[in-house]
Amino acid sequence: MKDFFKRIASDIKYYFSVPKCTSCREPLDKGGLPLCRECHKAYARTLDRQCSLCGRRLSLCSCAGEFLKSHGISGHIKLFRYDNREENRAANSLIYSAKSSARKDNIDFLAGELALAVKFNLQKIENAVITNIPRRPGAIRKYGFDHAQRLARALAVELGIEYIPLLNSAAKRQQKKMSREKRIENASFTLTDSPDLTGKVVLIVDDVVTSGASMSVAAGKIKTLGKRIKIYAVSVALAYRDEFDYVYF
Repeated sequence: MKDFFKRIASDIKYYFSVPKCTSCREPLDKGGLPLCRECHKAYARTLDRQCSLCGRRLSLCSCAGEFLKSHGISGHIKLFRYDNREENRAANSLIYSAKSSARKDNIDFLAGELALAVKFNLQKIENAVITNIPRRPGAIRKYGFDHAQRLARALAVELGIEYIPLLNSAAKRQQKKMSREKRIENASFTLTDSPDLTGKVVLIVDDVVTSGASMSVAAGKIKTLGKRIKIYAVSVALAYRDEFDYVYF
């Protein structure tokens, strides 16, 4: 009887607030995905793109550019390449939705996709912990949440490992149109805690890695928390920006 009433309550909630596809904005069925069937197919096609270094699908590789590697980051786990072409609209919409609304179905979906990628690339995660690139204070005031933190927490649950909020952001400005050098100057972080991470694998989560500036600065801070720390960048997407030489696609 209790399950019956739960199902009725769920149906009522659904019909009074039908969720929309993050891409085409059509009403979704009760499958729990943030994309409709057609947009999900388009998203899946985006995942078929290959890494130009190893030849595998992006979600099946952990290749990192020279800039990230030069800052002590062992690999970069990601799902797809972010660009503005129409065929990438469904995939991009997942990022836009995470930034603007942090819809639970979207965050949970992305966390599940990233968990598969992490498990494929890192065979042993028992010694791993998760943290995130923190959203700048101005953006948190605007939107009311830190989407990267929510994604990192959901990923930690998916993987069954610990989430630790290691960093605070002191960034003053939005980085969107900055050069890498300006981004590095703007990417100012302070440590929120000083746990001993000696021998740990640390996964740093963000939505998109564009120039690698935030990841490199964050990795430098985290490296001070112990010896033999191995760091991996984990992001939904890698931006395609020709002006940054580290981009390898």
